[in-house]
Amino acid sequence: MSAAPSRLGGSSLPILPSAGVRSEERDSRALRSRRRRDSGSSTKAQRSKGVTFDRPGGEGCPLSSVLCRPVAKRRLSSVRSRGTDPNPLVVAIDGPAAAGKSTTARAVAKRLDLTWIDTGAMYRAVTLWLLRHGIAPVEGSELKKALDEIRIELSSCGEEQRVLLCGEDVTSQVRDVEVTRQVSRIARLPQVRDALVTWQRQMASQGRVVMEGRDIGTVVCPDAPVKVFLMASLQERAERRTQELIGNGHRTEHGRIEDELQRRDTVDSTREHSPLRAADDAVVLDTTSLTFEEQVQKVIDLVREKGYR
Repeated sequence: MSAAPSRLGGSSLPILPSAGVRSEERDSRALRSRRRRDSGSSTKAQRSKGVTFDRPGGEGCPLSSVLCRPVAKRRLSSVRSRGTDPNPLVVAIDGPAAAGKSTTARAVAKRLDLTWIDTGAMYRAVTLWLLRHGIAPVEGSELKKALDEIRIELSSCGEEQRVLLCGEDVTSQVRDVEVTRQVSRIARLPQVRDALVTWQRQMASQGRVVMEGRDIGTVVCPDAPVKVFLMASLQERAERRTQELIGNGHRTEHGRIEDELQRRDTVDSTREHSPLRAADDAVVLDTTSLTFEEQVQKVIDLVREKGYR
């Protein structure tokens, strides 16, 4: 019998030899030097653009990622070049919309010097692309072609994460009201989830990540050593989302937000593919009456209880 989830808390110019140098030997040295420099520049440029993860079967996955954090100067690179951690620290944070997953995950990652991965932003980026191109949220060849064309890049610097979609910074756009309304319909499509989950698993295999979403502990990283399911009352979540939207310059009403959250809860928890639920071994953390500092500290305590520092 599975254990019940536990609960806590209420470009460069060529390098030329000097004008006085005529000997073939000096020219040759200059050429070798130029090649070395060009090679180094190429490597740096490649790293700054991120990498392409391989899909099963060897086909390049179009979803690339760079997560750079100035303090630790850590980057996600190819799994084959860096290898995988046999016992990676993965903090999986799941929960419904507006439960505080992103703010909590970001704070925990900063304090423990981990890489923060917002999987929800990935689904929002796909949703934004499909909306812009008028592609219906249905399985088929059109959706597959779209997924083959999409490029998503996540860049985390300090506490801020930027989302690039095919080279365009769409950090604000992925939080637009229409994207929020449609993302659940897109996220429940198996073609979309299969593409993103494969990428997310490769990212997690690097270890020392805080990954948040709706199916991290149950589907993406079922073996994560630390699993947290954040929740809060519908009213509290609606108030948080309302204040977030107002702070971003959107006009909205609390009642409307509450209705949308309730609808999204239903869609997320009843979808056939990777429904929203707490993993059997997750710690359920109710944040309704907790301060932000309290909920962050409780997650950090759970990480340390597992022997990680």
